[in-house]
Amino acid sequence: MNDHSSIIGGFCENPFRCFNCISNLIERNDDFINKFIFDKFLPEYITKLVLEIPPLVSNINDFYDFDGVDTIIFNIFKQIDRSVIHDLRNGEVVIRVLLKKDIVFTFPKLVIEIFFLKKLTETTIRTLDDTIKTLLLVFTNGCGTIEVLKDIDKGLVLRNFDINYLIGYSLLRKDDYTLLSSIPETKIDEMNELLKVYSIRVKVGDIINNPLMSIFPSTNQLNIWTETPN
Repeated sequence: MNDHSSIIGGFCENPFRCFNCISNLIERNDDFINKFIFDKFLPEYITKLVLEIPPLVSNINDFYDFDGVDTIIFNIFKQIDRSVIHDLRNGEVVIRVLLKKDIVFTFPKLVIEIFFLKKLTETTIRTLDDTIKTLLLVFTNGCGTIEVLKDIDKGLVLRNFDINYLIGYSLLRKDDYTLLSSIPETKIDEMNELLKVYSIRVKVGDIINNPLMSIFPSTNQLNIWTETPN
């Protein structure tokens, strides 16, 4: 039996092979949805932005941790044309970050999902689409998509916030992957936190106005997910 008593956040060393851990992860995601989606009014539209970063060695070194995720998000907003900043600034987003299985790579890819809780203008959507295509391709060899979700109801939200946890998947260990051979153990620990999927609700204006802000809490607070940390 796995010992949860000494594990931060109540997860054991093999959470995706443990019924209790998987149940805790699902419950945590449901709690977030109920508190920050259903507990407030459902928007008429949601604009969904998905960023996918392939597991190249350079990407793992630079972006496969919470600081790296911050860097990607801040740089995207930094490159946005000033003419559409007002549309982005006025509103909130839900950001989810996770590592996900990929059919091409044996190592999971980094996925960042940004849900704007409103319908962005066509100009803003085109600008965002151009930015993520050029920025991600040049700096990460990654890709991105953007779509507008309409007819928002509880079922649609649940489908888009559903989490396909890597059930049966082992946590990342240096001995299992050659490309992790030069990665510090502390960074591998944080990558394993990304496997558990984290969501947070933030004001876009805070991201745009404060590029030094940490979107995500410090590592020792990773089991606590609510709104933007102070």
